[in-house]
Amino acid sequence: MKHITLTLVLFIMVSVFPAKSQIQFEHSYNHSATTTQLEVDGQKIFLMNVLGEQCEIYNMDYSHWKTIKFNIPNDRYLTDVKFVSQHVFNSDDLLEVLIIYYQYVEVGNSYYYIYTSQVINENGTVLISEPGGAYADLKKMEDSGSKLFLYIYDYSSFPYSVETKVYGVPGILLGKPEIDISDVNSPNESFTFYPNPTSGEVSIRTDQSVFSRDAWLIIRDESGSLKSRTMLKQGSTEDNLNLLELPSGIYFYEVITPHYRSKPASFVKL
Repeated sequence: MKHITLTLVLFIMVSVFPAKSQIQFEHSYNHSATTTQLEVDGQKIFLMNVLGEQCEIYNMDYSHWKTIKFNIPNDRYLTDVKFVSQHVFNSDDLLEVLIIYYQYVEVGNSYYYIYTSQVINENGTVLISEPGGAYADLKKMEDSGSKLFLYIYDYSSFPYSVETKVYGVPGILLGKPEIDISDVNSPNESFTFYPNPTSGEVSIRTDQSVFSRDAWLIIRDESGSLKSRTMLKQGSTEDNLNLLELPSGIYFYEVITPHYRSKPASFVKL
């Protein structure tokens, strides 16, 4: 009898909570894929299509959003796509991306590679081009902005030479925290959102340690759909926002920075 009762309880639990207790396959791509957090258009999935010499970008529901085609020279081969962003390398809303491609050079019975790193935008404009650039890294600075480290290799002789070139870039790559953000309610980064309920005009107040960095206020409706994404005023402890365009209802808001993500909290729009 006990065995039958336990089996029945387990059956009910699995039947009622199947989505919470199992890994579920959702989608597949023919190329390597990962995600990025765009400063204006939110989280996206991007693919490196090596043979097609392009970066394919998808919404989080797996629908196609846009494609960036690269102008790779003849006899060169795409090897990496990184740092898909909007405000990292400049302030406009065009997508920017760093690409690395190489040339295969035969010398007698041997060979070597010649790499090139480029930062381009979605219209094909080249912002940075470094012959020999084989690897790249982006580091957040303590004051503001980031540093782009490009590692220049010359494999045409032995021993090969290595040079590091550093570029100052104005933005910060979202979704790539360099510190632990598990404690999202730490006292020195708390904030308040008022009035709540609101008829449309709201203020958000925070410790300056948050607003001194790039910070966005994200607002979603009860279904989780993104309704608003606003960059908060830097260098201030308070910012005023107009939410008059939102219909009446219950919404959820959170603050996102490169090193911080608050827990979602609710407010009522009258």
